[in-house]
Amino acid sequence: GTFTSSDPDTGDSFTYSLIAGTGDADNAAFTISGNQLKAKAAFDFETKSSYSIRVIVMDAGRLTFETQFTITVTDVVENILITSPAAFITAQRPVFSWSSVVGATLYETWVNKDSGTSPFDRATVTQATYTPSKDFGIGTFYFWVRAVTNGVPLPWSTRYTFVINTPAVMQPVSLSQPTLRPTISWTALPGAVVYDVWINDVSRGTSQYIRNSSLTGTTYTPTSDMPMGTYRAWVRGIAVDGTNGNWSTGIDYRTMQAPTITAPLDSTFNQRPAFTWNPIAGATSYELQIRNKNTGVTVYNQSGLKIASWTPPSNLADGSYRWWAIAIGPNGLRGFWTAPVDFSIGGAATLLTPVGSQNNLRPTFTWTLVNDAVRYELWVTNVSLNIRSIYETTLTTTSYIPPASLATGVYRAWVRAVSSSGKFGRWSPQAEFVITQVELDRINSLASTSLTPLKTRNFLELQWNRSQLKSNAVTPDQQTLTMEPAPISPPLNFEEQWCDAVMEGFNYQDFTS
Repeated sequence: GTFTSSDPDTGDSFTYSLIAGTGDADNAAFTISGNQLKAKAAFDFETKSSYSIRVIVMDAGRLTFETQFTITVTDVVENILITSPAAFITAQRPVFSWSSVVGATLYETWVNKDSGTSPFDRATVTQATYTPSKDFGIGTFYFWVRAVTNGVPLPWSTRYTFVINTPAVMQPVSLSQPTLRPTISWTALPGAVVYDVWINDVSRGTSQYIRNSSLTGTTYTPTSDMPMGTYRAWVRGIAVDGTNGNWSTGIDYRTMQAPTITAPLDSTFNQRPAFTWNPIAGATSYELQIRNKNTGVTVYNQSGLKIASWTPPSNLADGSYRWWAIAIGPNGLRGFWTAPVDFSIGGAATLLTPVGSQNNLRPTFTWTLVNDAVRYELWVTNVSLNIRSIYETTLTTTSYIPPASLATGVYRAWVRAVSSSGKFGRWSPQAEFVITQVELDRINSLASTSLTPLKTRNFLELQWNRSQLKSNAVTPDQQTLTMEPAPISPPLNFEEQWCDAVMEGFNYQDFTS
């Protein structure tokens, strides 16, 4: 406060000071500077609402006057100072704190979200700090707090604005990706309604090679092939109010897809086949390796190929081979080798079925395709009876079903291809199978006697054996390449075989014992 005095002497000066006496109870709480009364500490209405001091004034003639003063403290609303959170935070559960209010028994907090939720969060606490028990999510928020004294709420604080911009978290990804369309993923971010993906092509120095800011899920797979190379990706969440979360830590990966081999895939008569594979986007060159399966020797190891095909400069010897191809990308980035592919030169076929036990008297014979073959030969031997059962030389497809039923027993079969130039491929490795079931109903229908099914079967099998012994060759190795054996057919019916047996000197007991 400011002291003023009046004196009959015009222009007189005055000196003020605190003095002991009646009403000096609070002199110690004040000082006087010139004509200014100053409190040594801030007033607090709730602690002390009035003060009593005694002051003396002296003029230039050293005349004095002293009196008592009462100083009254007015109760005013105190502004609350919000000290946290900071204006931008990444924590999903912000810690709120503010200056305490003397005499406050409670504090009420109120949080609104910029998206319009009111209140988004509200709480009552006893201390000048508050931490919510739920994630707020990313977005812009508004915070107020007020004190409650003696059960009476004081006015709300000034609005405080803060932003939660938590970064997204990318899921780990393998550095080497065997595809040109790798999938990246991230953890769902509270408060995010869409995600923004940013991918740089590091190999070619292209920023934002991919940018997609409207993803609603937590994965991203490109809709077209990414050229072979090295990439770096980031993601961030975007709140419904448009607030952007921070970018995630970048992840690096490489697209290194293996080519797909298209030819050769199987056997061929062509000794200089074209080796082809699908081109890889972004590849700068290719390599291939060809190995002889029988000797283990690598016969070709070609690198620096600029297109997805290559033809050997000289003929490959007849035999079995295995080959691979690989794409090379920018900065020497090596992709993945293809899975090994086997092929053979010389027209070798492989018999696929039948194998093992068969209950079909007319099994289906199938074998692998031979490129450039115009026909196939099939040889089947009944090992149990030591006879050749089938020899077909004009088959033009890769399957065959015998027109007539085969007898029960153990069989071995071979197949070979013949080219348009008349070149014969090697006979395939033998395939062995067993026929274990006989169509007894059919056989019984041929019999005009009262033979039992078992005796009838034995009788017919013996006749089959006799008729087949007319051919000596029982394996392909026993036949010359040009040999055309006489056709051999199974017995047609019971009566014909019985007559044949009598003429050859057999008797009925041979078939019924």
